[in-house]
Amino acid sequence: MNKTPIVQRLAFIALGFAGMIFLIGLRLHQPPNTVDDAYITFRYARNLANGVGFVYNAGERVLGTTTPAYTLLLAALSRLGGFADYPRLALIVNTLCDAVTFGLLVRLVTRLTDLRWLGLSAALLFALDGRTLDFSTGGMESSFNVMAIILTLMLFFEGRAWLTALAAGLVVLIRPDGLTLAAAIFAGWGVTALRRANWNLRQASWPWKEAALFAAVVAPWLIFATLYFGHPVPQSVLAKSVSYHVPPLMAFRAFLVQLRTVFPFSLPPLQEGQGLGRQLLQALLPTAVCVLGLAALQRRHAHAWVIGLYIALFIAFFSAGNPLWLGWYEVPMMPLYWTLILAAIVWIGERVAYFVLRNATPYAIRNILLFASVLVMSFPHLSRLNLVPWETPRNKPLVLNATYNKQREADYELLARMLWPAARSHRLAAIPEIGAFGYVYPGNVFDTTGLISPAMLKYFPIPTNVPIEIYSVPRQAIFDLRPDLFITFDSFIQATLPPDDPEFLGLYSPTIGLTSHAAFGIQRLIAYRRSDLPMESALPPEAQRAYVHFGPSIVTLEGHITRFWADQENNFLEVTLFWRNGFAPVTRDLLARVNLLSADGQQTYQILSQPGDTLFPSQSWTPGMMLVDRYQLKRPAPDAGPYTVNVTLFDSSEDEPLPAQADGGAPLADGTFIIPSLQVPSVP
Repeated sequence: MNKTPIVQRLAFIALGFAGMIFLIGLRLHQPPNTVDDAYITFRYARNLANGVGFVYNAGERVLGTTTPAYTLLLAALSRLGGFADYPRLALIVNTLCDAVTFGLLVRLVTRLTDLRWLGLSAALLFALDGRTLDFSTGGMESSFNVMAIILTLMLFFEGRAWLTALAAGLVVLIRPDGLTLAAAIFAGWGVTALRRANWNLRQASWPWKEAALFAAVVAPWLIFATLYFGHPVPQSVLAKSVSYHVPPLMAFRAFLVQLRTVFPFSLPPLQEGQGLGRQLLQALLPTAVCVLGLAALQRRHAHAWVIGLYIALFIAFFSAGNPLWLGWYEVPMMPLYWTLILAAIVWIGERVAYFVLRNATPYAIRNILLFASVLVMSFPHLSRLNLVPWETPRNKPLVLNATYNKQREADYELLARMLWPAARSHRLAAIPEIGAFGYVYPGNVFDTTGLISPAMLKYFPIPTNVPIEIYSVPRQAIFDLRPDLFITFDSFIQATLPPDDPEFLGLYSPTIGLTSHAAFGIQRLIAYRRSDLPMESALPPEAQRAYVHFGPSIVTLEGHITRFWADQENNFLEVTLFWRNGFAPVTRDLLARVNLLSADGQQTYQILSQPGDTLFPSQSWTPGMMLVDRYQLKRPAPDAGPYTVNVTLFDSSEDEPLPAQADGGAPLADGTFIIPSLQVPSVP
């Protein structure tokens, strides 16, 4: 009895099972990573699950999400399972979708090539892919979308036409670019019908039943959206078409970059400021290998060309629309690129073994090339996961090096929690990025980019001679619409509505200031309120209350938050202080001294700085304004906790600290507020 097939089958099953377990564990192992855009879908799903309706703001029927199917899925699961934490729910859903995609990809590629190890190789690359992992853990619909795409292609190549039509309809409801897959599938059926009828249009048996099933999935949503929202086109699509100044060919060049990054090298090599011509050359080798792989698949399966048509339509769809490029747009292409490249490698291996080495059994050469190719293509993903031994790690092993930090989302959420009193007074908050802020802020939100606010469209496009940022706010919109609150980074209004503009400051007063170290660089993030409204802000609920008055009656330290964390080089105790100005302008230049003391009372670190990283000079504080003030205190290694933090406030022109007193009037020794007994957690 030949035991080799049994051994190989068991090895295949074991490796496939291990790969899927690794995929699931890798996703659940990542730290919080939710993308700002995902929060838009979360708020729609939450409102739908809570009976408010398919709306972002209660009573405003505007379709601001491009993924209705994912929204409905999250809402249904939340309603049935009682989930209220939508970022966590999305992570679980996306992890399960990726696990299903792993299995579907094995089956699809095996069907196309008759080589199950090639299918498993493509699935393992999918499990490792950093871009897929980034947006799967980021809460986006990418995982659901890729699963539906691979399912549709698998059903198509298995000849299950009716199920294929239903799955294609689902892909369209997940994302509008799913129309490109539907077009490729129906083109495949159409060509088959013509071939069977010897290219006679009248005698061809067209896929009318499949079209009816596809329409049965898509049409109900189109009818509902037309009746409920007024039209089925998402408001976000309309807004993005006019609100951004996008360089020509931005989307097309993004696809060239994606093709180039399939391999861990570029031919010709990368260089600064490279033009379109060089990018085309760099994409030439991966494209040629993909075309060769498609030709190899075509020899085995008559409809393999449909994959090539889908890729071409997908790239053409985005290139023609040329939207502001967002990384999750390109995620569906990666499994297809890997499939085509691995098919090409196998074909090359077989031909080299047979024609060059004259080897009648080319399997060894083929398998060696396949293994080497998977290893080479996995290198960039292993690098992003800090698993390459000779590279200096940027993070812990198996923790993805994020494309950009998520401090922006955290800062928006913090401001939203501090503005809960304004929400209770039904204040309308306007903001250029509604995602994380809108998810946490319970009141109505107005989007100055227009994604959920049709009233903004008439203010776009901003004239091309204005040097705007991506989320720049049209000046006249603020003066015409006069929202109660206006939250923005300085860079979003620098060109159109400078924050020192007297007319603007006559209408709005800063309520909360924060120095953000977000993806946009270190800059101010400010929540303004209309000047005729009362001050409505408070400590976030997670803050420890202090209410220490410095002065007399200059500023109040209302509370603080402490957090232990570490990077690859240092350990930190981050202290966030919440200052509130008194009812009069500050006439002094204030300095804050924050000392870190070890368990034996020895000073281990000190920061002496203007509150707010020098971006908020104290003489610019307006009456009643709150300032979020962060300090990164380096902890010694090894740790000598528990720690104590001392906070003292100075007038920069004097040596003695300002007097300080507790809320009850008791003076504090040496004008110092003490945060005692800060214990380092067991797992920092």
